[in-house]
Amino acid sequence: SGSLRGCAPAGLLADAPFDADLALRTLALGWFQPARTAPVAIVAIDAATWQGWGMPAVTPRGELVRLLAATTAAEPRAVVLDYDLSFGGARAEDDPDEARLREYLASYAGPAPIILPKRIEVAESGRLRAAGSPFDAAVAANPRVAWAH
Repeated sequence: SGSLRGCAPAGLLADAPFDADLALRTLALGWFQPARTAPVAIVAIDAATWQGWGMPAVTPRGELVRLLAATTAAEPRAVVLDYDLSFGGARAEDDPDEARLREYLASYAGPAPIILPKRIEVAESGRLRAAGSPFDAAVAANPRVAWAH
């Protein structure tokens, strides 16, 4: 909306020192009573963690297993892994950590469901579809793990 002539000032918000996460949490505090909220863990990888891993092109799958295991051990009501697993796609025999994450997702039996984001892309037909992932079979095999978009 910042590019529209009547809303040109809205374009300034993109470069403003505005913390959208803090604003959302502050706004949510006014709308929801603490008794009605559910503890949901969002697992995100920050720049410092990524640099600590040596800035890999593909997030180390073994580290994702470690993060998911530690997060689910804290017993949240749900876990959202804020990372798109559609990228990468090494074959299990080529990367033991890829196989380890696939096995973790397929066999996960904890009480908190694990929700994985899946991006939507345009198919050759022009229709929207969920992107393919090397973890599709593992997610399909486990009702405690689900894709979301």
